[in-house]
Amino acid sequence: IRSRALNQTLRLLQFVLRPVARLLNRRPAGPLAPPTPLDAVLAGDDSPGNLARLLIGRDTAGRQAAVARYLEHRGIPFRRHGFARDEGHGETYAVEVGAGNRVLVLCAHHDAVAGSPGANDNAAAVGVLLHLIATAEGLVPAGWRVRCLFTAAEEIDYLGARVYVEETPL
Repeated sequence: IRSRALNQTLRLLQFVLRPVARLLNRRPAGPLAPPTPLDAVLAGDDSPGNLARLLIGRDTAGRQAAVARYLEHRGIPFRRHGFARDEGHGETYAVEVGAGNRVLVLCAHHDAVAGSPGANDNAAAVGVLLHLIATAEGLVPAGWRVRCLFTAAEEIDYLGARVYVEETPL
């Protein structure tokens, strides 16, 4: 029954992610619009499409700051995992949902390639994970914990995720 609930949660995630990604990946006809002000996004709903707007059009530092600001604004407890290596630096955020010993890790990177419109560079996945945090508490089976990771420096050979795994017990 527990694995069935987990499978249902994963199917729901897949069901939500595909259409949101398709919608957000449409190319604009002209120059990219400026990013939506953070206060406007924070005042909006917690739909994946709205939450993706936290990142769309922002540079890597702005995207990282926007994710942290959203989590703080919503009062969601999270752990910061800062790192600096020769090849790059950043901050990965971890949010725990549930309290079991078995861990399912879901990951979305918040950095972007310079000039990317954002949705093509994982803003949709970040929006889905942020939305999932707010709705998953009752869906996580007993004995399980879902760790949502928002990693930095993915564009540098998955650096944020690699450092997190090296330094943090799962």
